[in-house]
Amino acid sequence: MKKHIEIFEANSDNIPEILNRMDTVLSEYGVGTPERAKTRFKMEDVLHSFFRESPDGCSVKMRVKEFFKTVSVRFICKGGEFDYREDLKELFPGDFDEDLEIIITENLLKEYEKDVQVSHKNGMNTVTMTVVRRKKKPILVSAVAMLLGILCGFLVKTLLSGEASAFLADSVFGMGTSLFLRAIKMIIAFLVFFSIASSISGFKDLKELGRLFARVLVLFAITSVVTILITYGVSQLMPIGSESIRSLADSSATFDTMKGVSSVFDLISNIIPENFLGSFIESNMLQILFVAILTGVAVTMMGKNSARVSDTLSVADELFQKITLIIVKLMPVCIFCSMASMVIKIDPNQVFQVAGWLGQICLCDVLVILMLLLMILVSTGTSPIWFLRQIGQVMMSSFAMASSNAVMPMTMQTCREKLDISPKIYTFSVPLGIVVNMDGGCVTMLVSAFFLARVYGVTITGGMLISLFITVFLLSVAAPGVPGGILLCLTVLLPQMGIPIEGISIIVGLYFLVSMVQTMTNVTSTVACSYVADRRAKKS
Repeated sequence: MKKHIEIFEANSDNIPEILNRMDTVLSEYGVGTPERAKTRFKMEDVLHSFFRESPDGCSVKMRVKEFFKTVSVRFICKGGEFDYREDLKELFPGDFDEDLEIIITENLLKEYEKDVQVSHKNGMNTVTMTVVRRKKKPILVSAVAMLLGILCGFLVKTLLSGEASAFLADSVFGMGTSLFLRAIKMIIAFLVFFSIASSISGFKDLKELGRLFARVLVLFAITSVVTILITYGVSQLMPIGSESIRSLADSSATFDTMKGVSSVFDLISNIIPENFLGSFIESNMLQILFVAILTGVAVTMMGKNSARVSDTLSVADELFQKITLIIVKLMPVCIFCSMASMVIKIDPNQVFQVAGWLGQICLCDVLVILMLLLMILVSTGTSPIWFLRQIGQVMMSSFAMASSNAVMPMTMQTCREKLDISPKIYTFSVPLGIVVNMDGGCVTMLVSAFFLARVYGVTITGGMLISLFITVFLLSVAAPGVPGGILLCLTVLLPQMGIPIEGISIIVGLYFLVSMVQTMTNVTSTVACSYVADRRAKKS
């Protein structure tokens, strides 16, 4: 920390001298010319009001401080309470139209209040202005939270007994993650609905909407198909699974299933909810997606009332975005809890027994991400390294949280602020992708199917492959975007292949590790497809 203090006479005639000295000190602290000019401009107005309330003959202390790359200037002096904002309001004595004057004054006050803080206590006035703010690097915060979580989990597992560490993993760290996911689950249905409905209702030309919608869906489909082919190729080159580990299966194990889905054909009929509100009550994301698209299209067809309803949807969307931003501020804490819990729960014996399954899924996910980066390079000419830097925080957070829904607000923020994707695209492509674009899920389902088929001695014929690929593709569309969603899909997939559902018990102990990698792949794919769709739309 660096600090510089000087004393001056509190007199308005001394303001030029004070400002000159302040400018020199700030220059010595490495503050650039634009920041110094802005500081001088604001402080000149504030100091006039400041000294007006100071008694004659008193002195003013100027302090310039740098702390973690944040530079601030503070003035302290005796005096009565003052409000510099009233003086700013008098800068426009009838020279402008009244409405224009109000707008300019309000914007000016917001600009001052953003950097300048004034306080009065015990007869002393203090004015503080932040000159340079330390730029927070969210990806660094997430990385530190992840590393601290891993370290904490390791220490707990090493130093405490099994019962104590299990208690901390479930009741302390597990609760921290659970509360965050519950908060996200509380609003995710409305966030997806209003984001997609308001986006679609904003289109005046349904043909333009159709083109963008088709472009995004085609990209989602292409990446899923290529993912399936990559995974199949790896599984044939590196066959894994042996009947010797069949004994690891627990015949008494029971698993939740996808409600209302017992076959692939049920997936299609399950898209349409039985009633409008039922999809929200059950948080059925595929049904919410259908209702949102239907609502958005209907609004565009309402004629003179269309704009009114569209504005209402936009306001509701903004409301839930703000609520989500409040919740997402706790993301680093949840990353810490999630990683600590994972390290405590991990069983080295389980890792060794199904290492091939775990390793092959990670390898396929890495290959899929490389395929996505190649798609970006070929389609848009964008450097894959640059792209990875922009989405690094999203990838890291999705890995730690293992939930596409949990990082959806951050994903949309990245699309808007770092990738400059048009709101027309990301406001429906991201929620749509979170629901239907599951490339990582395709990898997990296929590798698990081939692995368990070998464990149970089930031969997958050529005819079965086409059915398997189609089933995996459709299940990836219907997979819930929550931790454990792909396990629900496996309860539908395995019986259709003649594999006992109890086989899931062989892999369920390490699924939480796999779900982290697959979620990162899902989110990366959604952002990549949104980016390519946006750049191609801007070229056409």
